Amino acid sequence: MSNHTLAELASVRMGATLRGRDATRPDPAGSFRLIQISDLDDRGGFLTQDFTRVSPREAISSSVVLRPDDILFPNRGARTTASLFEGSDSPCFVGAQFFIIRPSSRKVMPAYVAWLLRTRDATDYFDLHRRGSNVLTLQKGAMEAFQVPLPSWEIQHAIVETDRLHHHACDLESRLAVLRHLHLEETLINRAHRP
Repeated sequence: MSNHTLAELASVRMGATLRGRDATRPDPAGSFRLIQISDLDDRGGFLTQDFTRVSPREAISSSVVLRPDDILFPNRGARTTASLFEGSDSPCFVGAQFFIIRPSSRKVMPAYVAWLLRTRDATDYFDLHRRGSNVLTLQKGAMEAFQVPLPSWEIQHAIVETDRLHHHACDLESRLAVLRHLHLEETLINRAHRP
């Protein structure tokens, strides 16, 4: 296994800079969809696929129009999450409060990088490198210098799949807990009504 900086494996760029109050105003007829931080959960998932349609007044550079396997990482605030963009039916972009990480090496799985960026080690690293008093920000240089351990493709795949199964199991356990609660409540209500 070897270590690389993120910059050796991927490009890191800011999202689009949008100017003016109306820049992110929803427009049902808009030609672009805008992904916002509120669209992401802490586990790297998307809370919706129905991202807000907008009509930017300025041209959106093709370099910030999202492609499948781009990784979105908020660069403002204390939140550490990374989401793998898998595509959409319309062109999508993000604002400058995101880094767009675009893997450029065939040695690394985008899903592996997204997983690594959500780990406790990554959180500790980013906490150490955020700057600012009112709004914490993470500089591009710190993002690019993040160290990526690079195991074989097979091990990367196993890590990603194990993480996916773990989260699926957690979801099932949560649903089971709700069902147990409802069953117990119904049993107790029936008992209360029994003569």
